[in-house]
Amino acid sequence: MRTLVLCAGAGLFYLASFTFPNAGAQPFDTPVFAAVDDWVEIQPLPQTPDTTPDGTTNGLFYLLSDTQFRIDGAVMQEYVHIAYEVIDRAGLESAGRLSFEFDPSDTRLIIHAVRLHRDGEVFDRLIPDRFVTVRREPDLSSGIVDGDLTSFTELTDIRVGDVLEYQITYTTHSEVWPGGLGARLSTQWSIPVESHHLRVIAPANAPLSIAGTSELQPVVSSSDGWSEYVWQQSRPQRVVGENNVPGDHSSWQFLSLSSMGSWADVVDWALPFYDPDVALPASANALLERVRMDHTDQRDRITAIVRYVQDEVRYVSDSTGLGSHVPRTPAAVLANGYGDCKDKSLLLVALLRAIGVEASVALTDIDRGYELQTLAPSPFVFDHAIVRIGHGRDTVWVDATASHEGGRYPYFAAPAYHFALPVVAAQDRLMPIEIAEPQVPYVEVHERFDMADVDTDGVTLDVISLYRDRQANAFRANLADRSSAAISESYLRYYRSYYPGIELAADLAIEDDRDANLISVTESYLLSAEAFGADGLRDAFPLRGDMVLNQLDTVDSGERQSPIHLPWPVYQMHVHDIVNAPTPLYGLPEVNLNEPFARYWTLVRGGADSLHLEYTLQTRSSRARAEDVLSYNTLADTVLDTADLTINFDFNESGPLDAVSRWLSDPENGDLFGLGFLAGLYVLGAAGAILAFRRDRRMPAGAVLYPVGPIKFLIMSIVTFNLYTLLWMWRNWAWIKNQDDRNISAFVRAWFSPLFFPALAMEIEEFANRDSKLSRAVSLCLAVVFSILVVGTTIAETVLNQSATASLSGQGIVLAAGLSSSLLLLPFVFKINALNRDNPDILRFNSRFTVGTVILLIYGAAFLALAAVGLLYG
Repeated sequence: MRTLVLCAGAGLFYLASFTFPNAGAQPFDTPVFAAVDDWVEIQPLPQTPDTTPDGTTNGLFYLLSDTQFRIDGAVMQEYVHIAYEVIDRAGLESAGRLSFEFDPSDTRLIIHAVRLHRDGEVFDRLIPDRFVTVRREPDLSSGIVDGDLTSFTELTDIRVGDVLEYQITYTTHSEVWPGGLGARLSTQWSIPVESHHLRVIAPANAPLSIAGTSELQPVVSSSDGWSEYVWQQSRPQRVVGENNVPGDHSSWQFLSLSSMGSWADVVDWALPFYDPDVALPASANALLERVRMDHTDQRDRITAIVRYVQDEVRYVSDSTGLGSHVPRTPAAVLANGYGDCKDKSLLLVALLRAIGVEASVALTDIDRGYELQTLAPSPFVFDHAIVRIGHGRDTVWVDATASHEGGRYPYFAAPAYHFALPVVAAQDRLMPIEIAEPQVPYVEVHERFDMADVDTDGVTLDVISLYRDRQANAFRANLADRSSAAISESYLRYYRSYYPGIELAADLAIEDDRDANLISVTESYLLSAEAFGADGLRDAFPLRGDMVLNQLDTVDSGERQSPIHLPWPVYQMHVHDIVNAPTPLYGLPEVNLNEPFARYWTLVRGGADSLHLEYTLQTRSSRARAEDVLSYNTLADTVLDTADLTINFDFNESGPLDAVSRWLSDPENGDLFGLGFLAGLYVLGAAGAILAFRRDRRMPAGAVLYPVGPIKFLIMSIVTFNLYTLLWMWRNWAWIKNQDDRNISAFVRAWFSPLFFPALAMEIEEFANRDSKLSRAVSLCLAVVFSILVVGTTIAETVLNQSATASLSGQGIVLAAGLSSSLLLLPFVFKINALNRDNPDILRFNSRFTVGTVILLIYGAAFLALAAVGLLYG
């Protein structure tokens, strides 16, 4: 694979074309300097605008991006013409260096022109002797050698305001895929571009495959046996990238071009290179015989062969010449003791087929596997090879370049590459790499803090971590690179960052059941009494659920356009147990957020001196949809709010308030106080209401509706959570029913006051002021607002009670709004009182505080106290 960086430091135009090397060709070790070929259509340089558009980076404004391809038999040519203006000092660094990368085994770099435009004049800056060609091998430390060369030059006398342009052509010769073209080209960018031109010339009998996400359509024409495709853009829309986007998603539209017509064509092209029946050397036969002798179960034989290729054959990628695309024979790989992904995959397939197991090489992409389904069929959309064992429902995917993986066939952790193309005859489509939803977490961390001797010996911390499946593979690989002592030291540093002074109480213990792919790690620590009393730990003791924290980052919840990245597959649990605590511990509200892309839930159990907290996060996809941004942010915020806690062990409560708050924070603890207290309150409220109604029977005759003093009305309504308001409405409806002999239920109309109070308001208005339309309109508005406020606060209270992230201020606002709704009824109280001004004895009778109303006040005050304690501790 060859990637062309059009301007060092610009980070924008990456144009990739991919071909296979010609084994017999003469290497093209140095660039050639020549004129542009006749097939190229030279694009004029756009005029520099008077004002530089917003969004330029690195001090450069791109005026022209022109790419043209020509497929002619066994030759594929790629012409590139770039022009940019230096707009500030920062641009001098990147503009002054030209750098072109190429594969000398099959590709010739031709440099046509380097020109500088300044003050209306054009200067030729192409000096062949100043180009230096080097071999860099940037991935050598990772065992990857590609053999590519980089030819670069430093331009002299570059100034702000200059316009630089260059023209180059890559001419690629190939016997493996003659004239093969595979390219992925952007049609949108995060920086402004004045003009973009793309052109492809191909034989008319070999139509071009066009895919990708771009909405840009080509102008297609045919002439003299050639087809021409042209895409032209003038000032294409700049698209600002968004954060936290999946790595295999492009925020910018792109075109995917290929001279292959289908995935079946790709398979037909690859089959000669990945012959599963390739001959095995004698060393392989000896290996297979040993496997047969050691294992009688075919599943164990498959497992042994997979582990041999993964663990015993080193990963080294020599991608020079044919090695960049054609796998080496199993004999060569076994002789060398190393190979790259395609070498090891072909070896594994050959070994498995030798023991009668169906297997094939499959092509995929490590980082952009999800994107494969949007690309035009080409061998060069892949950067990795894996192995498919079996087919259909029995398919098992294996990455031969992995090492130290566990599990017994068929229970291997499938690589998370999304899609792959098995190299099997008649295969005509990409196959999804299914990852079964796990039944248990991949990682469980259990932290147990024992505070039985906190004031003498301190706090003991015992940690048991369980790693399963793919996370066991990752931990086992980490253990192969680092000693257990180094891992133990890193764990100790972690705990000291939160609990200064903590020390090891026992050596790290690791147990590995590779067949079950389960690793257990046991840690023991001691935090001395002195350390616990210092550094503020006693009153701010941290509990961090790190297995779920820092997995999800909130994003801008504006008009999101791109999907949101999720770590996948993740299924992790963190457990905290505190036992023998020196102070009562109150539980927390449990959370259960279940979204299509992820789930997060907690489990809370507590007692007088213990607390059990579980946090579990499971992702179900590698991305959340852009339209799910609000639910994603809610889930991410909830994880942060619930899994990062501090406990105050200096806090000490006693008495009835302690019992009430403990009951409110943990209603499942079976505290008889809570049940008895509530039952007593309801009996008290019922007694107060009965006494109040019995007293009303002695009310003097002659009342119109139900008059009552405004002070009593407000106090009783607020303190009883508007229960008195309902009683007031009940009495008014009862008076109307008796007065007009109506067939209505006064109780029902009072209980469903949001529906019926506007009607009651109009009844009161009829008695108070029959002729004023304005008064009626105002009264109706007040009644409707009252009904909306009652319904709204009820809904808000329900939502807040079900939310794990409800804030204290939000709950307080809802409570205050509900209680203050009675203020809207005062105008109606005054109207009724005015109707009874000729009967002052009635008003005085109803305005007194009696035994029944005092009992109701006590009932309401108790519930107000519960509400306050609930806001503080619930």
